Amino acid sequence: MVEIALSTARHLWFGVRALLFWPIDPTRMRAIGPEPALLTLVFVLVLGLQGLTTADEFVLSAWGVSCTLASLGAIAGLLLSAARRRGIDLASLMATLIGLDIATLLAITAVPLVAKPAVAVLKLSAKYQLWMTYGAGFILVVWVVAALWLLGRRATPVQPRRFGLAVVAASMLPAIFLPLAPLVPGASQSFNGLLQLAFDAIGEPEPAANAPSTPPIDVEAAFNRQPQLIDAALDRMAPSRSGRHELYFVGMAPYASQDVFKREINSVLGIVDERLGTAGRSLVMINHRDTLQSIPLATVSNLERVLWRLAQIMDTNKDILMLFITTHGSEGLMSVTFPEFALNQITPDRLAAMLERTGIKNRVLILSACHSGSFLPALTHPDSLVMAAARADRASFGCENERDWTYFGDALFNHAFRETRSFTAAFERARALVGDWEVNQQPHAQRSEPQIAIGARIAVKLNEVALELERTAALTPAPLPEPGARSNP
Repeated sequence: MVEIALSTARHLWFGVRALLFWPIDPTRMRAIGPEPALLTLVFVLVLGLQGLTTADEFVLSAWGVSCTLASLGAIAGLLLSAARRRGIDLASLMATLIGLDIATLLAITAVPLVAKPAVAVLKLSAKYQLWMTYGAGFILVVWVVAALWLLGRRATPVQPRRFGLAVVAASMLPAIFLPLAPLVPGASQSFNGLLQLAFDAIGEPEPAANAPSTPPIDVEAAFNRQPQLIDAALDRMAPSRSGRHELYFVGMAPYASQDVFKREINSVLGIVDERLGTAGRSLVMINHRDTLQSIPLATVSNLERVLWRLAQIMDTNKDILMLFITTHGSEGLMSVTFPEFALNQITPDRLAAMLERTGIKNRVLILSACHSGSFLPALTHPDSLVMAAARADRASFGCENERDWTYFGDALFNHAFRETRSFTAAFERARALVGDWEVNQQPHAQRSEPQIAIGARIAVKLNEVALELERTAALTPAPLPEPGARSNP
């Protein structure tokens, strides 16, 4: 094992030498010991490298593992036919490529050390900092392409040179962006992501004297304000009424850096109050600078506080909690972010345990985020309906900052619930709409394939709720805004 580890280190050093254009003797690129053991060490190095670049919890992604293995295999396969002619084995080639990748990442992390003094001296604007970011990225891409080309020439026979160059050229793109998918949700996975991390360390230059400035957030005061904001929202909650099922709505928009989630949660609140009878029994939590003074933060701890209090207001055997979360996500994770705050993320097990602790029995859980289908196994229950905007291994769409709705939120609330009060019918209508929009707007992307899991007991209750709502609406009809008035798929 010691010999294999030493062999790994030697080939990683070959990768560093390749990036620096130093000479490499290809006859020394041979592994000591079994190839599988060396490849395992190389893979662990990739995993550790991504663990260092992740901003979220270290949660292994099975999708990322499979994609990374596929990308590593593709690179090795493309070069292997040429490399075998010089006696270079698969494990040696892989270790050398990983060494080159690690050296590249170290070069990227060194960028701020050079750029920060330049930004300070030149007083560059944010626009020029962006140009610096992409300029540095372009230089690094060209550098790595040249290093790979030279490595390929040294690792392949002189004749036929054209074949060797063609193989190397075909392998350049996946190698530059190695690995193609994150092993760890939230990990940086490309030059663009890593350069953004690097340039975040530079910081904005001092604004001009007449430029508008964003006041800093008093984080301690914001946290101290949360109990009062939550109490005020819950004090407005109407108690449960006998003889009918009540829906209690809780909405969360926990991603502070984009306004689309704040817009969507506010629009959803109006629709569910109107169409699903939650007026007086609904609240939202939002992460955004504009709502810090008036609305509770969308955090894991605040959600648990709200659910504990709701369990005292609701009839937990009869009434139904409707929880809607709209944010970004990755497999096994829904993002909770606010740049000035350090916040816990939402994971399937954490959400399931929280719901169990609060004792709220009947639940409708609607999760609008990429890979939100990964939450279904942990949340599926006879007393729960769970909707997810995408399959566990798929992205959802419509999260651009300038939008008013995500695709799934738009389809479900802004369209389907305006046409029906049945949760299952609304989901089927939303799924069809999302599919149509994706075909038209995202023709080359994988379909998101929204998911649903409905327990037998909650299905009966929700059918009763839909009938009650229809009877109430028939007695007191009210005009609705035009469907899709703010839709922008």
